[in-house]
Amino acid sequence: MGYKDLDKDLKVKLSGSMNHHLRHCKLECTDNEIIEEFIYYTLNEEEGSYSYLDKKTFEYIPIKLELKEYLVRELRERLHRKRDKQKVLNS
Repeated sequence: MGYKDLDKDLKVKLSGSMNHHLRHCKLECTDNEIIEEFIYYTLNEEEGSYSYLDKKTFEYIPIKLELKEYLVRELRERLHRKRDKQKVLNS
């Protein structure tokens, strides 16, 4: 199950969570530190499985491992783009 297979509402929620995390993270931290923080605060891990808390319904949505891995890759890409943008703005 990839990101494209998700319903539009969940895509928007996950994307918003990534954007929120990137706005508030410390860019001087390593990629892994920022990603681990994202997983810790955004994806509830319990016994090796992950779930996402829907902030409107307060229900947990199960997240498959493949989707979690996709989210990590996407977050890493967004993080690199943000750092590149910061370099351009600071030069």
